[in-house]
Amino acid sequence: MQYVTVIDTLPSTPSVPRAAMRNVPAGDFPMIVAGASTFDAAQLNDDNFRNWGHVKPETPEEIIDPLSLERLRSRAIAECLNDDALNGMINVSAESVVHCGPKLQIRIEKGGKRVKELEQQVERLWMKWTEKTRYFIKMRTAVKDLRNYGQLFRRLVYNPRIFNCLDVIYHNPMRVANPDGLENGESVLIGDEFFRMVNGVAYDRFGNESYFCVLDRPIYPGPYETWNYEWVSRDVMVRYFDPQFSEQPDGFPWATPSLEKGAFRRSYEKSETKAAQLAASLFGQVVTDNDFITFFSEGLNEPDNLPGLDAMRKYPPGRKVGLENGSFPIMAPGTKMDTLESQHPHTTFDVFTRTLQKGQGRPLRMPGAFATGDYSNTAYASAMKDDQGWAWHREVERGDLEIVDLKETAEKFVAVQSTLTPSLAALATGEAEIVKIDFDWRQSDHADPLKLVTSRALEVKTGLKSFPHVWAEMQLDPDDYVEEVLEWFEKMKPVLMAQAQLKEQLQSRARSQRVEKPA
Repeated sequence: MQYVTVIDTLPSTPSVPRAAMRNVPAGDFPMIVAGASTFDAAQLNDDNFRNWGHVKPETPEEIIDPLSLERLRSRAIAECLNDDALNGMINVSAESVVHCGPKLQIRIEKGGKRVKELEQQVERLWMKWTEKTRYFIKMRTAVKDLRNYGQLFRRLVYNPRIFNCLDVIYHNPMRVANPDGLENGESVLIGDEFFRMVNGVAYDRFGNESYFCVLDRPIYPGPYETWNYEWVSRDVMVRYFDPQFSEQPDGFPWATPSLEKGAFRRSYEKSETKAAQLAASLFGQVVTDNDFITFFSEGLNEPDNLPGLDAMRKYPPGRKVGLENGSFPIMAPGTKMDTLESQHPHTTFDVFTRTLQKGQGRPLRMPGAFATGDYSNTAYASAMKDDQGWAWHREVERGDLEIVDLKETAEKFVAVQSTLTPSLAALATGEAEIVKIDFDWRQSDHADPLKLVTSRALEVKTGLKSFPHVWAEMQLDPDDYVEEVLEWFEKMKPVLMAQAQLKEQLQSRARSQRVEKPA
């Protein structure tokens, strides 16, 4: 019987290939079938030109319309999901610009040796804070969120595990929306005052942002059930967006549909410039919104013995905070991101833009607190390595939190499944849980089994079924569990080794009993 190759068109998603090959009898399919059954917004084909040809450019009035903005964001999401090149560009851009986070460099214009010591102590406290909060990872997540939504919400939270009890989280923009049943422009009573709601933001009678409505999970167009929400004050939450027009209420998505390769490249360059601007702006906002000096000086061991502390607390806005490729004045508390460029046109924005235009975007990597080793210029490079070997969370396009393994091939080596057999379980000591480890010893030179097993053991040992959500919302720090997990892993070694030996024996027996089939 003759066979022909048939290409089945599948949905274009990151986890599903664009086409699947299979062999079928020639009598059923007399010819090779190939084609696209769905419209792909990212492909430069005739369908693409024809569909986007009917879409006229949005005017400033249309951009202000929430429905029009929602349509643009939907296009941006489809563009990133369907086009691996664009998705990789923006991810690499965020990785290259943010890398391990900014290194704080403060300087007091007038001060002696004791003031210099104060500066160094505060700089060390900043690095300690960024390490404890994993701030550089959150900044990369923030940069990636802006590609589809054009805006970002940064929130200060209380975290008793940190020396100053202050942490930062970035909410997915789809979580900030109007309460169920409330349309844009309608009023809502918060406390004893009415506020006008627009896309999850409550404005007072003077047009100032006062509160944000944060849902317990992202909202998407279409029918949905009533979700819980909370009102977050402007004092602890700031919205970042880059307005295209003076009256535009929300940000414009970075990843917009591109019909020409030239426009595609310009979109990438624009995204990379915006990522650099955002990294500096987020850094400045976190520093200034919380009375930076008081915020970090509370962690000093002997603040009263440092004579320059009081003067430093009272130092007016305008002091310099240096980055690797330049410095910019700290913004006064409450300064919005969209006013930074107009107030300081020749500092941060100008430095980053000039550097990128000269083709020196890669040196923008800022020094951080972690010795993360070599990073390759590939998308999701940040998910491959970490000195502690822990998994980190990120907000994906659909707004959910998920665990990303630090090594790309972790799933091939370790899988936490059911309990071991009673004979193997008897080898365990203590009251530790028994975990079945499926490890391929032939590939052991490509992975560190201790890190991989420990990473999995952490989730099982602590019983955190919703580990990423607990990590993100309750600010759980896995470093606090290192000793406990390693101790538990030592107890599990006999079980793991016994199972590995048993598996090797079974494989060896299967190879010896294998009978080749006749041709």
